[in-house]
This record gives sequence, structure tokens and C-alpha cells, in this order.
Amino acid sequence: MCAHQKETTCITFNKDGDLIYTGGGDGFVKVWKTSNIQKEQAFMTPAFKGAVTDVSASLNDEYVVASSTDQNKITLFRTKTSRSIINYIGH
Repeated sequence: MCAHQKETTCITFNKDGDLIYTGGGDGFVKVWKTSNIQKEQAFMTPAFKGAVTDVSASLNDEYVVASSTDQNKITLFRTKTSRSIINYIGH
């Protein structure tokens, strides 16, 4: 199975261990179920033009934050809608 069209650059579990969040060189953030390693969803992405460098979920899995090499960008996603709600470009 190919998780991303380019390399997988980061991966983390949620606190319950039932979901895996991955980021890729393709700029996508994806969510996977650990029970069957099937893709649960892909966020409204690619939110980034560069590789995703880190991804983390809130304790209640309501939000996912990801960073990228794309202009030092950080994006906060709401998991229920799969849409970005905050974009920050660092300096």
C-alpha cells in the first residue's frame, strides 16, 4: 500500500492508538484506522506545496495540526469537516 504519492515524512498515533496521522512529501495529511490500516480520510489538502514535516492530534481528536517546509507554514484542521481553520506562515 502506498500512503502518499511521495515519501511519508512523518507519522503519529492519536492518544487512544486507534488512528494514525501521516504527512507526506506530497503535501497531504491523512488519517488511517489502525484496526485495518484503511484510509479514514484525507484533509482538504494538499494544504502545503512542500513536504509535511510534523503532524499532531489534539487529545480529543477534534483538531490536527501540521507543519510544512512550504513557507514555514502551520495549518490547523478540524477533523469533523476535514478543512483547515487556521493557516500561519512563519517568518
